[in-house]
Formats: sequence, C-alpha cells, structure tokens
Amino acid sequence: MEDIKREMPVAALSVAQFEKLIVSIVSKLKSDEKKQSTPNKGRKLSIDEAVEYLWGKGIRLSKRTIYGMTSNRQIPHSKFGKTVLFSPDELDQFVESQLSHKETR
Repeated sequence: MEDIKREMPVAALSVAQFEKLIVSIVSKLKSDEKKQSTPNKGRKLSIDEAVEYLWGKGIRLSKRTIYGMTSNRQIPHSKFGKTVLFSPDELDQFVESQLSHKETR
C-alpha cells in the first residue's frame, strides 16, 4: 500500500491501486473479526456472552437454563458480587465432559 498516499482521493486511484486498497481493507476486517470472536485468554464472559459462546459451539442452552445450572453447580462459573462470570476454557472443558459423558451411556 506504499504507492497509495493516505490523503489521495479514491477517484485519483488507478484500478490496480483501488483493487489493492479493497483487498487490504477486507484483509484487515477479517483479522479484526477473528480477534473479536476469540475471547482473550483469562477473560471472563458474562451470562449473555456465555450463551453466545456455547451457541457458537452448537450447544443450545438458554440464559434461564444456564442460570439454573449455576444454582445447581452443574456448570463452572464464578461470581463477582451478584454477577455470574464464565471462563471460556472452563466452558470448553464442560462441553467436552458432557459430550464424553453422553457417549459412555
């Protein structure tokens, strides 16, 4: 992208420069999307984020069901005051244990 100046109007670009610009933008957006879809190491998820995270793994549990599972200590979680938090790593382990438990039946 060194041949394209930041202040250069889009209309002044050649077709090749415009194509390079579009490819660069799409590539950046894809990389940003990957960063956002992968929870940070050590980051805790809210209940809504945990629901989304599990749905992304094909585990269809409602928010209400997950709250019930926390009350019964069936799903790994931690609390900060009244806020329930979930570790993505612990949720992965939970899913794996549930799937392997079903296979042994």
